[in-house]
Amino acid sequence: MDNRMPIKSGIEASKEILLIDQNIKIIFISADITIKEEALSIGAFGFWDKPFLIDSLIDEIKKAFESYYSVRSN
Repeated sequence: MDNRMPIKSGIEASKEILLIDQNIKIIFISADITIKEEALSIGAFGFWDKPFLIDSLIDEIKKAFESYYSVRSN
């Protein structure tokens, strides 16, 4: 999730998504490091500032899937 989007911010969109399903794993990817603390405090699974290594992001996505499915299976 990026924070700077045309209709609403990533923070606003994430809040709405998490109201629908608290178990959804949102990973922020943004050049705006000033929103990192807020993103994590509202429930983001992770925050990546740009630039980043794609292999590291893939590992984070795998962790998010594992976490999501472990919660749903319980």
